[in-house]
Amino acid sequence: MAPRNNVTILESFQIAPSLGAVPELSIPLTCSDMFWFGFSLIHQITFYKHPVSRTCFNETIIPGLKNSLSLALKHFPSVAGNLVIPSNSIEPIIKYLDGNSVPFTIAETNSPGFEWFVGNQPRNCIEFYQLIPQLPKSSESGGLKMYPLIAFQVTMFPGEGFCIGITHNHVLGDDTSMYSFIKAWSTICKDGEYEATKRNELSPIYDREVMKVYTKELDDVFWRNFRNTKLKEANMDGHFISLAEDTDKERTTFVISMEDIQKLKKHVSDKQTSIKHLSSFTVVCAYVWTCLLKSGNARMNNVYEDEQEYITFAVDCRGRPDPVIPRNYFGNCLVGCRISAKTRQLCGDEGLFIATELIGDSIQQRVSYNGLLEGFKLLCNKAKVKEAIKLFSVAGSPRQNYYNMDFGWGKPRKIEITSIDSTGAMSLSGCRDDSEGLEIGLALTKKIMESFTDIFSKGLECL
Repeated sequence: MAPRNNVTILESFQIAPSLGAVPELSIPLTCSDMFWFGFSLIHQITFYKHPVSRTCFNETIIPGLKNSLSLALKHFPSVAGNLVIPSNSIEPIIKYLDGNSVPFTIAETNSPGFEWFVGNQPRNCIEFYQLIPQLPKSSESGGLKMYPLIAFQVTMFPGEGFCIGITHNHVLGDDTSMYSFIKAWSTICKDGEYEATKRNELSPIYDREVMKVYTKELDDVFWRNFRNTKLKEANMDGHFISLAEDTDKERTTFVISMEDIQKLKKHVSDKQTSIKHLSSFTVVCAYVWTCLLKSGNARMNNVYEDEQEYITFAVDCRGRPDPVIPRNYFGNCLVGCRISAKTRQLCGDEGLFIATELIGDSIQQRVSYNGLLEGFKLLCNKAKVKEAIKLFSVAGSPRQNYYNMDFGWGKPRKIEITSIDSTGAMSLSGCRDDSEGLEIGLALTKKIMESFTDIFSKGLECL
């Protein structure tokens, strides 16, 4: 039984970069940033099993988080900035000015239930939403509309632990960028300082010229088309997850071990000897996609509608061909991949092989200079992606394992990307207890979840 998670807001602060010279910052946007205009906000909750008293929580945990966040913002000032869109249709920027800050909320739940939240079993999605901070609405001044980009909330479960909820606008940066920021925050909180070696490794590069080698012409086209046709329609404040109180949509975590991943790879490679790109990401996405399609159609007496199915995901292009984009580039450095196949193909006996080959080929095509250009062009055609009726997408990346985020209390007990509730995406991340395994998050209606769980587990057992 789900706990009634009655959360009380105790206090709210604004956290600014720590005192010292933090120069103003104006960052132009590329099409890879602008692509995310009007998309749902990203919501992530990190749970820590660390029983403390209210006194320790208020006098030690919270001051440590606030002080270290202030120091982290000094090194990552764009996080405290705003998305600025001028009314005269000049291209938007992310701008940090002296005095900018981020909202930081302290809360407490008055009911037990920490272990329920950090489990892998089906859990009602609505219970998580009081643990997620609200992003402030936009403001307007001098012909400029300014949109805050991030918010934080720390919620205590008395005697059990606490969680850190983060809401951010994807325009701020992709998963690699946000990981580098949170890693810096956790490092400062744990160590009490930002060591030079870690600073050099994590410090952000904001220079958009390294991206504009690929996107310069597309940036202008994207903004002009979007400004003329979509800007008025887009909800630029983003939107908070909203589901009816009586929804039966559930969140479940599926852990797939490296042993099972290797079995999937062997199963595919034995059949598809010519496949070009057979990674853990490729085969797991293909397996989840085909299992999900089968589980949805199972409710229709196994009569598969022969429709066009789509899967879309983003590929990080840092470290790609010359000229190389630096690993610590901060922003969105993603290119789009979108593939499709007929329902009957994917739900049939050859479905996993077909899906794996299509996904692998799509990734392989992005490793060249021309491949990156094609990927950016795909972003510019995002309307076609959003209009696809049967579209499945992937959120997160196994390359950034948030279970390595140690603020001084050990590794997290659980990570939840709750924004998949509204987007319908699959979340994919590193695994807590298996360094090479993966965690898959899904939010589905109760009947579909039951069907998916059965098909997913039996498929692995048969390998």
